[in-house]
Amino acid sequence: MITSEQYRQIQECKDDGLTMAETGRRLHIPASVVRNWWRKSEEDFYKSMRGTVYDLDNYRQYIIELIKACPTITNTNLMTQLREEFADFDATYSTFNRYVKNLRVQAGLSQPKRIRCIRDDQPPGYEAQVDFGEYRMRNMYGKETKVYFFCMVLSYSRMKFVYFSTKPFTAKTAIEAHKYAFKYFGGRPQVIMYDQDKVFVVAESYGNVILVKEFDEFVKDVGYSLFICKGHDPNTKGRVENTVNVVKRGFLDGRTYYGIDRLNCDALNWLDTTGNSIVNDYTKRTPKELFPIDNKALVKVRFQEKPIVQVLTMHAGFVEFRDNRYEMPQENLNDGERIRVELQEDTLLFFVALTSDLICKHALCNEVGRTIKLPKDRIPHHKIETDMLRFYKDNPLAIEFIAQLKIMRPRYIHKQLQLLKKASVFYTEGQMNSAFEYCINTCECTTLELLSFLIYKYGKDSFYDCMGNYAKSNYLKRSREIQEAFNGRDF
Repeated sequence: MITSEQYRQIQECKDDGLTMAETGRRLHIPASVVRNWWRKSEEDFYKSMRGTVYDLDNYRQYIIELIKACPTITNTNLMTQLREEFADFDATYSTFNRYVKNLRVQAGLSQPKRIRCIRDDQPPGYEAQVDFGEYRMRNMYGKETKVYFFCMVLSYSRMKFVYFSTKPFTAKTAIEAHKYAFKYFGGRPQVIMYDQDKVFVVAESYGNVILVKEFDEFVKDVGYSLFICKGHDPNTKGRVENTVNVVKRGFLDGRTYYGIDRLNCDALNWLDTTGNSIVNDYTKRTPKELFPIDNKALVKVRFQEKPIVQVLTMHAGFVEFRDNRYEMPQENLNDGERIRVELQEDTLLFFVALTSDLICKHALCNEVGRTIKLPKDRIPHHKIETDMLRFYKDNPLAIEFIAQLKIMRPRYIHKQLQLLKKASVFYTEGQMNSAFEYCINTCECTTLELLSFLIYKYGKDSFYDCMGNYAKSNYLKRSREIQEAFNGRDF
């Protein structure tokens, strides 16, 4: 192959009337090479050299600038950034590798050698390794920005995951990173290896490891084992230490910082297209090829967010939560009443602490110093009682149940009748009558007993349609107790 300058000189010699042999001697090019290009057009020449190392000269200066900015940058990372910046870039890895190798020699920018070591194999789904890293990036204005990242790698397949943060990781943010990793992999391994990082470990005394409380609870909830080793120990935790280095050299080197969300999105794209698609030197296969075997052995994990619960005291008809005052219905509540507050997503649920009866709901206010009042269209106490008595005027069982309900729950009759009204919509008259009869016979005329019996007798579906997720644990627990009391006997 000749350069574009040599092709131009051959054509100039041809135009000057020189023979092929004379042209070869003048340009110091073999006669066979001159003969090959003697009659070919310029279009043929550039078409034939497309995708070769000489075509890469168009990107020469850009490559040199990246190498100067980061001498340890890998050829794979260079190719990734060229593809991102130039839509017309098209070269095979082997061709690009040879070109960059020669370019480094010509420019005096040789790459430092890295030492690799072989580690023991682990069965699929058994082990993962975790480590942290940090890196200084330059943003679009040329200023330095420090980012921190969490890495997890599966030992069998070498499947990698990385998550970035603008702040150093704490136990709380590290737990979130674990959750993202388990979702990315589709499960958790049996054992995860860590070093003695203060994010996870409080102290170690003669092999007795004391974990940070939040992290210790997370490990117990998820159910995996952990192994604590010394930091920078390639013999035990070398896979993830190598992954940290790969993230730095293969992804971050030469990259501009445009914000943490953009960085995490780019990282996931890099993992899918490059990070987990490169043939491992030891396994001779890519992580993506081995991952299906690893994935089958992982344990599936489901994370359920626990509601925030506080017990507060009502004063002057209001409960103060997060520097805001929320109005309570005062028909059946007195000052000093203990109120349990549960935050579920953006909704606050207020319960009587002793009985777990729902009092009211409020939308969470994200400001401070505000007073949130009840809606003006709330149904008055006497109005709903009148409505229910009118609805059941021809049903003696229902009338008796409501009368007993007023005796047993006088302070909470308003809420009890609201629940009864809901149940009357979703259950048939026969089903409600069987529940009324049961409650009257057992002298337990409350909506808790009524709905629990309906669950026992007619299943959960209608109950969920009626009540949704409201305090369902109380009703389900009581329905099981009723089932045990009947022991299979019909009512």
